[in-house]
Amino acid sequence: MASGGRKEFLTGYVIVGICQLAFFLRPLVFIPIISRALGQEAYGVYGQVVTTSLFLGPLLCLRLFVALTRYLAGSTSDRDISRSYLFGTVIVGIASVGVLAVSEIWPGLFAQVIFGNWDLTQYVRPAMLYGCATALTTILTSYYYTMRRQLAYSIRQVAGIVGDCILIYFLSGHYAIGPCITALAAWQMVVALFILGEIIARHGWARPSVAGFPGLWQFTSWMVVQHCIFFLASSGSRYVVAPKLGLGISAVYGVTSQVAGIIGLVSAPNHIVLMPMLSAHWNANRPDLARPILRVAYLLAILFGAVGLGAIMQLGTPLILALSNKSFLASPMLLLLMGVGVLIQGVQVISALSYTMTRKVVMYQFIGLLGAVLNVGLSFVLIPSLGLVGAGIAFLAAFLFPQALIYMNSVRVFGVGLDWVRSAKSAVLGVIVYFALWPVNWLPVGNIAKVGIGIGLMVPVAGLGFFALRIYRLGELKALVAQARGGRAGRAGVPGADADPLDSGG
Repeated sequence: MASGGRKEFLTGYVIVGICQLAFFLRPLVFIPIISRALGQEAYGVYGQVVTTSLFLGPLLCLRLFVALTRYLAGSTSDRDISRSYLFGTVIVGIASVGVLAVSEIWPGLFAQVIFGNWDLTQYVRPAMLYGCATALTTILTSYYYTMRRQLAYSIRQVAGIVGDCILIYFLSGHYAIGPCITALAAWQMVVALFILGEIIARHGWARPSVAGFPGLWQFTSWMVVQHCIFFLASSGSRYVVAPKLGLGISAVYGVTSQVAGIIGLVSAPNHIVLMPMLSAHWNANRPDLARPILRVAYLLAILFGAVGLGAIMQLGTPLILALSNKSFLASPMLLLLMGVGVLIQGVQVISALSYTMTRKVVMYQFIGLLGAVLNVGLSFVLIPSLGLVGAGIAFLAAFLFPQALIYMNSVRVFGVGLDWVRSAKSAVLGVIVYFALWPVNWLPVGNIAKVGIGIGLMVPVAGLGFFALRIYRLGELKALVAQARGGRAGRAGVPGADADPLDSGG
């Protein structure tokens, strides 16, 4: 592949990965602050607000952040960049006014849908303000990874997260959860306006427009439908848990989801880093350049995902106890179901790019609809009898079955897929980590110490297991590093470095 392609991916992956670590740590900071200062139900309210913002944010900006990345990746036109993101800002502004007006007219309906209770109307306005602010942040933040400015993206995101944590820490001791959420929305607006100012300063002012991008509105329309479908597939059960089991139990489900979601840390950078790189290669009619990058992305998702799952299954309980209390504990089976679901979801992020690149998203909608039906439908059926475990089964099913179809399409489009031998070895490594951490839970120390000891033990166990299982041979790693450096001298000194080390046998 072209020099620096894999290097750029790995560098961007690490940079964005650090940012995503902060993103995943934010809820872990919020759990003890909100649950101890405001109570379990307050955290349930906050969890439902965040879930709703994940739906509302992309919807209000018409998922233009995906379309703009798809069309602008590799662009050097200041005018196109400026006019496109200013257009996105206008769209979010108009849509936000509309949704805020509707929520003021029917607050009871919104309260029932979001919180499962018609009487919780006092939280509707903060929830809508937070969703609208998230929409503006979403569309403008996408500018950084569209332009492949991964470091700037990470710095802005970390700054926003630190601001969130500071606000919630100081406000939760003096105000109810509603005003706290409103303050978080105001901070999101400040961050978004700062990014907008930077875009204008770097690229100038242009009349807001997306004219000249063929097929953009058709593509965006399908992206909106796709978002609604896949939101239901991933988070639809949250709107079944709240009305059927209450906000207190919904808080338990939310905390378990956050802990299981740590596994997704290793795959989260893939969408941000991988999509603009693939778009640039695809736009240049060089899909062959994407194959080695895809192999790396798949390997990282499976390898680190399996290790993370093994660690979370042992350290999840002490982590939850360290952050909150026993009332937030759920069945270990729920943690396992959600952890495996998150791992599969991380792989699906990679496979689904085959539909984004080809803009053939109709079939993808039908596959996503299958996941939505499984998640919401099974939640209605299983939650009354199995409780939160039923929600976990629904969550896993929503990704397990659709992913098989999505993966087959990705292999057909890109001509590359998983390295099954290395993936199997990675799964074995995850099991080894699980049993290696088993004794940690029996240590006569506090929960925070257990988590720290477990992480300290996980790293050498995973490292030794990596080489013992020969997931990668030392020579292959040297070849990969030499190619990542992009230096001819380095590649010349490593046997087989001119070949793709990922194509060698496991």
